[in-house]
Amino acid sequence: MADEGWIKLYRSIRSNWLWDDGNERYLKWWLDILLDVNHSPKKTLINGKFVEVKTGQKKTSVLKLSERWGVSRNTVRKFLDLLEEDDMISRKSRTTDGTTLEVRNYADYQSFNSEKGQQNGQQTDQRTDHKQELKELNKEPIVDFKKFMEFFNEKTGKHYRDVEANRKLIRARLNDGYSKKDLAFVVELKSKQWRDDSKMRKYLRPSTLFAPMNFENYVNEDATSQPVKATTPDVKVTKDDSIREALEMNGGDAEAVINNFETDPDIPITREDVEEYVQWH
Repeated sequence: MADEGWIKLYRSIRSNWLWDDGNERYLKWWLDILLDVNHSPKKTLINGKFVEVKTGQKKTSVLKLSERWGVSRNTVRKFLDLLEEDDMISRKSRTTDGTTLEVRNYADYQSFNSEKGQQNGQQTDQRTDHKQELKELNKEPIVDFKKFMEFFNEKTGKHYRDVEANRKLIRARLNDGYSKKDLAFVVELKSKQWRDDSKMRKYLRPSTLFAPMNFENYVNEDATSQPVKATTPDVKVTKDDSIREALEMNGGDAEAVINNFETDPDIPITREDVEEYVQWH
């Protein structure tokens, strides 16, 4: 990747969904794409043949982006799907020369011309409309963390606080494409199953219910079926997933992750847990 040159960035990006609280890594990835695509046409040798990669395009793959950003391929796919749905990129895949990623309206980030004011106004309106469409997919407003934690405590009989560590878990699941209804479903389902179970009740906590691996399983449970005999969640897996996700959100800053977890003593992740994870991963 070249570290020379420049791109234009308009203040209107602050009205884009990428700028919303909790989407920091999405914003970083979008800027990485803008900086990485070709600023001029270029021929690339692929499988022994020259392929022309136009301005605003890049030959890449989900695997390469996954390794570059340090996240799963599924996470990369979901992000690219969002960009494509918002008409910010287009993708073409061919078996002969791989995937071509193209930034839509790339000239807006590069050139100056007399029509820029009009184009920028149209672009801002378009992005604002797309942002609103994305937020209205489930016809639900942005989550009210305070009210959600009150709901959580009412259902579980606990007293968890509206702190950043819990907010990050909730945001992460929403960023994965789940809705507030999915979050509420899991809270109600596991509360019914575990609240009166002396062995399982202690697992009615955000770090367990909203951990990536656990949540995927819980949200796909059949609420009408009879619950099977309760089994203890794999706490180590839950801790590892929570730590890994927190590190991704904080750019690998272990100290920031430790500080976030330490703000809530009910979250069973200690400084030693984080340091051990960092040492072995």
